[in-house]
Amino acid sequence: MPKLILPHLSPEVIAKFWSRVNRRDPGECWPWLAGKLGGYGAFGLNGTKYRASRVAYAIATGTE
Repeated sequence: MPKLILPHLSPEVIAKFWSRVNRRDPGECWPWLAGKLGGYGAFGLNGTKYRASRVAYAIATGTE
């Protein structure tokens, strides 16, 4: 799995990411609405696919 590059998570990229999530109440599952890779949600960033869960974690925590 490629390492995330946090500087590329601009406000535009973050908005694009969240547009692919069905955000529900905080206690509910938030399904990924876009493509998948190996059964996991996938998010393209600069030509590389990352697991959506890893990108969500990086956005939420500011860490990789």
